Amino acid sequence: MITFLSTLGITENSVHYWIEHSDKGMTRKQEVTQTLTEIRTKDCVTFLKKVFDDLPKMPSNYCRASSTKLYLETVVQSKLKLYNLYGEKCNEQQENSTSR
Repeated sequence: MITFLSTLGITENSVHYWIEHSDKGMTRKQEVTQTLTEIRTKDCVTFLKKVFDDLPKMPSNYCRASSTKLYLETVVQSKLKLYNLYGEKCNEQQENSTSR
């Protein structure tokens, strides 16, 4: 058992604590509350979607009649340029940017 515990990097006391505080081997459900980080993450995702929606788009050059796909205009030539545009929008709106 000690070899198993050391493989996982946990102590025997941790296992005993989990067993004592479990219900039939399963941990008890705790009330889930939204943390401030989760709320900020949702706000960041919402802002990011808005930025993507506002990017200039154009229809496909091929199969226009049968295709509904939209493509980014040539303003965005790389992922770095896209991230820089996003960073500029964040600065304009005073939002925190997500990491690259």
